[in-house]
Amino acid sequence: MKLITTLSTILLLNITANLHAGWPQWRGIDRNGVAHNSPKITTDFAEDGPKMVWESIEIPSDDEGGHSSVIVAEGKVYLSLIWHRDVPAKQRTIDTRVLRKLGYRSTKLEPEKIAAMEKARLSLSPRLRGGKLEEWMKEWIAKHLTEEEKLHYEGYVKSRFKQGRYALPLDVLDTAASKKDKVFSDHESLVSWVKSHGWPEEIEEKVLDAIPAT
Repeated sequence: MKLITTLSTILLLNITANLHAGWPQWRGIDRNGVAHNSPKITTDFAEDGPKMVWESIEIPSDDEGGHSSVIVAEGKVYLSLIWHRDVPAKQRTIDTRVLRKLGYRSTKLEPEKIAAMEKARLSLSPRLRGGKLEEWMKEWIAKHLTEEEKLHYEGYVKSRFKQGRYALPLDVLDTAASKKDKVFSDHESLVSWVKSHGWPEEIEEKVLDAIPAT
């Protein structure tokens, strides 16, 4: 995968609202999403909506642009943005983004707990969904994980349960992770490596689909 940074800039936008308190960091002064001295938010708009003050093309986030927040200071709004552009590449690489897409997570959970999680995942009925699934996961996690483990791994365990039988087996994920940042010379060499493990066809397809040609 090859990412080329095409633009790194700071957008400076004038705003007309009289902001008595700034917004110096993510989620505000206290990082709770509350602007204590904010002017009253207008709710009475004309039929055609509020007046447009500024507009932008889509602002990238996550893997396409990272994570950030607007910063408000002295009546101005600052945004720090980075745009990436994917370009075709002959080589293939299993990097962190690929592993995350596949569902890999390095954990310090005891092998017994990992085994119990996978046994429970494979035994889940497809009919267990929505609120009932959430309640079941809550009970399972309360029974098997410590409070500290919940802080680190609750989201991961839930993601495995929600995928059910469609989650990639852990040994497949570990095999992919063992090749993290390895560069395959071309698509054919990557396919050859994937097929050398004798995985079922549907697993081969999932692994190959997660590795982009850019």
